[in-house]
This record gives sequence, structure tokens and C-alpha cells, in this order.
Amino acid sequence: MRRRLGPIERSGALLFGGYLLLFLLRHDPDPRPVPGLLALAPGYMHAAAQFNPFAWFNWHLGTSAASFVSVGLLIVLVFLFVVYFRMLRGVRLKPQQDVKLTMILAGVVLLSLPLVFCPYLLSNDIYSYIMYGRIAALYGGNPAIDAPIAYAHDAFFPYLIAWQSTPSVYGPLWTLFSHVLTLLVERAGGGPGLCLLAYKLTMLAAHLASTALIWQIVRVWKPGQQVYATLLYAWNPVALIEFVGGAHNDALMICLILLAVLCTLRGYWRAAVMALLAAALIKWIAVLLLPLWSIYWLRRQLTWRARLLLAGQVAAIVIVGAMLLYLPYGQVLPSIGAPLRVQGALPAENSLSALAIRAGQEALVRLGVASARDPAWRPAAEAMVGWCSKGLVLLAWLVALYAVWHRPTFERLIQAGFWLLLALLLLAPIFRVWYVTWPLALGALLSWRPAGRAISSLVASAPFLYILAESSAWLDALIFLPVLAVLAYELWQARLRRLNMVVSHEPVILSLRTPTSDRPMRKES
Repeated sequence: MRRRLGPIERSGALLFGGYLLLFLLRHDPDPRPVPGLLALAPGYMHAAAQFNPFAWFNWHLGTSAASFVSVGLLIVLVFLFVVYFRMLRGVRLKPQQDVKLTMILAGVVLLSLPLVFCPYLLSNDIYSYIMYGRIAALYGGNPAIDAPIAYAHDAFFPYLIAWQSTPSVYGPLWTLFSHVLTLLVERAGGGPGLCLLAYKLTMLAAHLASTALIWQIVRVWKPGQQVYATLLYAWNPVALIEFVGGAHNDALMICLILLAVLCTLRGYWRAAVMALLAAALIKWIAVLLLPLWSIYWLRRQLTWRARLLLAGQVAAIVIVGAMLLYLPYGQVLPSIGAPLRVQGALPAENSLSALAIRAGQEALVRLGVASARDPAWRPAAEAMVGWCSKGLVLLAWLVALYAVWHRPTFERLIQAGFWLLLALLLLAPIFRVWYVTWPLALGALLSWRPAGRAISSLVASAPFLYILAESSAWLDALIFLPVLAVLAYELWQARLRRLNMVVSHEPVILSLRTPTSDRPMRKES
């Protein structure tokens, strides 16, 4: 007798169907024509065009290809998230005890198959990775200093859709990784398709490793919740689309952050510091977490002598580790500051900062302020908003540091890291869809309310930037409304709980007070 499919297996089958629909939709290059694996295969797109159902629908409905694909993408995304959240709700309310890690990992691989072979991608970053790797491996250059335009003669340069004049914004460990991967691909024969496949499979492996790490962390820390926590991250549509479909190196950075969490849970502080340093040397965002971990370990030392000794060891690990990875490519000091300089020069986009700049300019124009029409107004506003953003991020970082110092528990450390990364997404001038995976990984380790609920609301709305790719900045910023509403609601609920707690304890407090009539009278002389 065949065993009936459980709720997780049924959800996996529905999600696989949704990714198959996404695979079919990506046969049309609109919007964002970024060629993927099958689009690079000789003759595939010509053959697929003979059986393209979208052309038939467009002809009969009288719609444009771009609008049809946008509507189809909207339907697929809604379907994926409805199935995903229904599955998580079922697992939270009725934990599944018979689910094994191997089943979740197998589900990740199955759901990834349509994404690996998508004809067109939703992001062009993978071509930047390939080009930066070729600069380091084949030409002996430093991608942090040398822009790809200096190697326009390279056979891969025509595939580089963006970032042609921009050096790498990533760390030396990522440069070394792409360096080695490029050499391996070249030894295997090279070619654009093989490069895409190599990066996709590598990021899929990193995502599988992160899934196993979350399972192990929660199994030790919160027994019985590992199925929910692991599924929250492993089967998340944004994580799968961006890490497997887009091969973003955030997957490797997150894997190292989770490794640091596991090492911290087991008491291996040196390994945790080295893992966080490695994450920061892939993508600088992990630098914000390193002081939190350092404060956590320092605070747990019993004497100031032990704290100073530990601080010296942490500084030695960071300095020596960073120098060893920066030295092979030369120009160490310029390379260290290059990512921040490059990203600081980028205009605000898809963020609340971009909304503030646009809305401010339009308001000033309506009020008749002539300077708002000046071409120099936008750069000045970008600079001002950039400094305000940095100030607010610094404030959030200091609050996180104080929270860990005040209560140096493992849970408070994870909470501080999660809320700091979420605050960064709301405050930074630039926002990309895959950025939501930064706090998602830590949020999976915490409770559903408020952490899981807050990040899930942002994760569910962020992918609609795919559809609004050509829309105005204020419309793009609407993706932040759900998470802002959830945060406001959670703060309101927390205030109500605090008031109820005070009211429930008020009779006890009053009964403990000594009545005025019962107080001893002061003796008169």
C-alpha cells in the first residue's frame, strides 16, 4: 500500500509546478533580457519559439509580450508564496516529527531544477562574477581596482550587460573564489554556458549547506522547531530564485554567517570569528556583525584581563586573515576601500531613500522652488540622503551593540544581528530583491512573531520589483509598506501587552503599599 503524501510533500509538488511555470515564462526575454543557460545553447531559443504558447495568447488577446509576461509573473509569484506560507503555517501549528533533513535537501534540489536551466535570468550579476574572475585568473589584474572595460577585448565582455565601467564591489575571498572557479572552468573547456552552470551549482551547494546548518543549529538550540525553521529558509521562493536562478554570492556569505552561529552555539569563538571574517571578505555587509560577536564573547569573560586578551586575539585574526587574502592581488589599501567608494557613488534606487528624494523634489517643484528643477539638485539630495542613511545605520548598529552588551545571551545576539540587518534594508539608499535573504537566514532561527512575521512580509513583497522593473521610484518603494505595517502592528501589540501586564499587577502593587493611616506618626518634640 502506497504511503499518502504528507502536507510538506504536497506543498513541494505544488511549488515545483510553480517553478515550472516560471521556467516557461522566462522563455520570453521581457522584461530584463539577461540570457540564461538555455538561451546560450545553440538553436534552443529558435526551436522553442516554434512552440511558444505566449505568442498565441498575445495574438488572440491583443496584448504586448511584456505586459503578458508581467501578469504571468505576478500570478506565479502569488501562487508560490501562497503555497509556501500555507505550508509554514501548517508546520508551525502541527509540527512534523517524521520529516528528515534529507527530505528537505532533496526538495531544494528538485525545486532548483527549473531555475538552473531558465532561458532568461532576472539579474545580470552572474556575468559580472564571470568577468571579475577572468580579470584575476587570466589577466592577473585586481578586480577591485580594474574595471571590466579595460578588458573589452575579452570574449566574455559582450555578455556583460551592466557594471562595464565599475570595479568589483566584493571582497578578496570572493575574488579568490571566482579566480579558482574560472581556472577550473577553463580547464573543462570554458564557454559561457559552462560558466553559468558552474556558478549556479556552486551557489546551490552553498544554499544546501546553509539549510543543513540551520537544521543543526535549531535542533540543538530549539528542539522540535527545526522543520519549520529550515523550511522557512530552504524553500523560500526568493532564496531559490536568487541563489539558484541568479547565482548571487550572498548564498556563500550567508552560509559562512550561519557557520559562525553554529560555532558560537558550540563555544568555538575563534572559528566563529574566522567564519564571520570570511563572510565579510566575500561581501562587506557581514562586517556589521563582527563587532556584535566580539562584544558577545568579550562580555562573557569574567575579568578585564581576559577581555583584553580575547580582544587582542580577535584583532590579530581579523588583521592577519584580511591581509593574507588582500596581498595576492596587490594594492591592498586601495582595494580595502574600493567597495565602499564604488557603492557610495551609486544613486539611490528601489529604496525608501529613493522615494524620499523623488517625493521631495516633486513637492518642491509644486511649491514653486526653482532650484528643485536644477540638474544639480538630484546629486545634492543623493549626498544628503546618503549621509542621513549612514547616520541612521550607525545609530541602529550602536543600539544592537548595546543590546548584546547589556544582555550577552545567544538569543539576544541572534536578535540583534537580525534586527540590524533588517534596519539596514529599510535605511540603505539601494535595495535589491536578494538583499532580503540577509535577515531571513537569522530570522529563521527566531520565533515567528515578531521576527519571522516581519521578514516574511518583506520577502513576499520584494519580488514584485521584477514586475515593476520599469516603474517609477515611488511605486518601487511600495514594497516596504507591508513590513512597515507589520512592524507598527507588532510595536502596538507589545505596548498593549505591557499595559495589560501593569494592570494585572496593579492590585498586588497597591496591596504591598503601606496605607497612610497605618504609617507611624512622627514624634513631636
